[in-house]
Amino acid sequence: MLVACAKVRAQHQLAAVPRPSGVSVTLPIPAFLQGLNEEQRHAVICPAPAVRITAGPGSGKTRVVASRVAWLLDSGVPAWNILLITFTNKAAEELKTRIAAAVGPEVSSKVMTGTFHSVCARILRRPDMAEAVGRTSDFTIQDNNDSLSTMQAAIKAVRLKSGHTGEPDSRELKAAGKAMRAVASRVKAAQPGHERTWADPKSLGRWLKPGGSYVARSPPTSEGKVASQLLRDLWDQNMLTRVLWTYSKKMQQANAVDFEDLLSLVVSAWVEHPHLLERHRKLWRHCLVDEFQDTNLPQYEIVKMLAGNEQATAFVVGDPDQAIYSWRGADAKHMDTRMEGDFPGLHTCHLRCNYRSGKQILAAAELVMSYKGTPELHEEGLVMRKDIKGEVLLLPVAQDEVREAQAVALELLRQKRAGVKWSECAVLYRTNLQSRVFQDQFSRKGIPFTVVGDIAFWAAKEVRDVMAYLRLASQPLTDVTALERIINVPKRAIGAEHHARLVAYAASGGLTLPQLLFGDLDMQVTSARVQKLKAVAVHQVQQEAGIQDWASVMPEVQIRGPLAALTLSKAVSRGLTQLRGLVLLTRLVAQREGVHVAMKLLELLSGYRDSLDKDDTRNSDGELLSKIRCQRLDVLANIAANPSTWITPAGLFDLQQQEDASDRSSGEDVPSLSSAISSSSSSSSRSSGSPKSSSSRRSFGPVKIANFSFADGDGALDADSSTPNGLGTMGMDDTADTDITSSSSGSGGGGQPEATAALGGDGGGGEEGERPLLARFLEHASLVGDTIFETQAVEAVQLMTLHSAKGLEFEVVAIAGFEEGLLPMDPRADTTDVKAQQEEEKRLAYVGITRAKALLILSYATLRRKFGGRSERCHPSPFLEQIISRSR
Repeated sequence: MLVACAKVRAQHQLAAVPRPSGVSVTLPIPAFLQGLNEEQRHAVICPAPAVRITAGPGSGKTRVVASRVAWLLDSGVPAWNILLITFTNKAAEELKTRIAAAVGPEVSSKVMTGTFHSVCARILRRPDMAEAVGRTSDFTIQDNNDSLSTMQAAIKAVRLKSGHTGEPDSRELKAAGKAMRAVASRVKAAQPGHERTWADPKSLGRWLKPGGSYVARSPPTSEGKVASQLLRDLWDQNMLTRVLWTYSKKMQQANAVDFEDLLSLVVSAWVEHPHLLERHRKLWRHCLVDEFQDTNLPQYEIVKMLAGNEQATAFVVGDPDQAIYSWRGADAKHMDTRMEGDFPGLHTCHLRCNYRSGKQILAAAELVMSYKGTPELHEEGLVMRKDIKGEVLLLPVAQDEVREAQAVALELLRQKRAGVKWSECAVLYRTNLQSRVFQDQFSRKGIPFTVVGDIAFWAAKEVRDVMAYLRLASQPLTDVTALERIINVPKRAIGAEHHARLVAYAASGGLTLPQLLFGDLDMQVTSARVQKLKAVAVHQVQQEAGIQDWASVMPEVQIRGPLAALTLSKAVSRGLTQLRGLVLLTRLVAQREGVHVAMKLLELLSGYRDSLDKDDTRNSDGELLSKIRCQRLDVLANIAANPSTWITPAGLFDLQQQEDASDRSSGEDVPSLSSAISSSSSSSSRSSGSPKSSSSRRSFGPVKIANFSFADGDGALDADSSTPNGLGTMGMDDTADTDITSSSSGSGGGGQPEATAALGGDGGGGEEGERPLLARFLEHASLVGDTIFETQAVEAVQLMTLHSAKGLEFEVVAIAGFEEGLLPMDPRADTTDVKAQQEEEKRLAYVGITRAKALLILSYATLRRKFGGRSERCHPSPFLEQIISRSR
């Protein structure tokens, strides 16, 4: 392979070939190499078995990665032998697009491209891989909220076995669950790849000593409050071990995994079953990884196990200066010292030319990085483009966060008048709490905005309720968490007392609650069953009536089996029958008519949407909350109605075209269920310019101080430049902090493709092409739910945290809250390496600054409201003082 690579490299280099006549002929450069600079081209065609690319901000690393894939394909490497891993779904989509443009969509679609989590999810879907980790291939991926519920259940189970019979306070239980889950995540992210940390309680317990590497000496607190008695009782090596071991067992019994499991279980399976690793090595002989500096230990182990050998090549790209995820286990040294020992023949290339930011902006970034000495892994010497000067603008000091947001809003309005698009502007901040005041002020001034990474949509009760129904329909016998959530939603006479009685009765017979309620149901998806139910559902929807007697419409859901032996009231029996019918109907319709159709049907026939409509509560803006909640459900249905956005390519191992289902029904002519639901719902429902500066500004080298002197609707803005360091003081009329609710809306359409083969179980086989649509939609929502709106092209200012801004760029970037204690943030109470955290804060500021192309706006306030509503005095960030003092 290496000989072939060297040959191709020689062919692709720009060379003049002398001829006897004295005429030189230049060999043509392939299209995918054209336009690359010398550093980029050298990186793309480097024939070393392991290539490490250090790429500064704006240096074209995405183009280099895409070109590398094109070069491999052009060299004769089969597409299915290439694995391309990114850290975000957005980055994966961009790379897919670029590779398709270079080699064509038919070839590029066969390159396995995805995030670590999505790729590992598909690996674990193989029956033999799933079996190796104690799961079946149709396992459920629990998101953070669901895994928190499982952890809380584990805590309650351990307390019960310890003799604590009382129910813990719900708030204390939630706080304890979060703390326990954080410990579990740290252990999984840092566990060695060649030891079975979770093999037994004894192996697990040795990692859980308070005061050790993974558990703080004392339980975590919030805003100076004393940890609850519940959490203090749990903060013991024995109790920690019992809780986390119980959590692990509950996840296995539920046939579920959390996000960290997706990575650690792959490592465990490959370590214990070398033949499984060898099969993947033969499949993926070329492993490419973007943002390699952000890998944690399991991720690094996966890459090393796949490509750290003579039969494979590794190509990793990253920037140690942008390593900002140590809090989730990432270690930039994986790209530095560890690679040199683990990847034979390692060759390093550097991309130093910045094509994004202006000179003054890069100078400010370097000044931040030089604060208290240059970081250990920092690579100096970025080549700055001379054709872009850039500008750094320091706003006058704001009296509080409200005035700060007003000042930023006014500056963005200036940029808009100068021709800059709203979508080319971004406001970055250290914590999500800071976004609220910007939403308020932007709304007042008519500035359109979108909050990137805002998980409020997916955390909304109505969204989580419907998703729980879908999860239960997908895994009716194992998903305890989903059942616990919706067993009495909407109300069906199964309150806490009846619920506890059902759980106890199931346990007495050696069953779980899902097994008791659904174990006797035939969950086989066939065309005949769906066609029959479709006719019934259409009739009920057209009559705008729910199903009153489910047993008469669907005889198979009437109570029988072990459940029939339990004496139940008529109301409880009716409620359980309805629940069984809803789960079965949702499962069948989702597979044959589409997930979005099943979703709408579920909302109507369960009475869930009616229960929302009856709520006449309004928010502070006077909007009906019921309207907002129904809109969220419509957005969720629109996402489900566009499978092209969430159906992954064909099979993981079988790259041939998947055969279509052969048992399509031609049946009787029944009206469209989708159109019937739509009819019922409708009848019952209620060019970028260069940034300009119009205000007078005082220049400190690369930094300019804005001097405001004009009237606006919220009062006059004045600057006082007599304060220390030349930082002005802003005065404004007092403005109340108004509570607002922002909601996003989605759009979508298009048809839902019918399911593949009729399957008895929703997981159905290990191949992606064979997996039912419902399972694939749920996996998509679990893996990318919190970023679903990030890729929408909207003409609005982007509000996001500094962490969320990674990999993005904007003409105008405002960084708010440049204050001591916020940026840099004070070290966490459980931090064992304060210096390392301070260094990461510098890198985080560096990332934020280098998102700006032409204008960087910096701001801070002297008073800021913190958690709990109290205001605290603030001081300028030492990073900010570094920029100003060195710029005079």
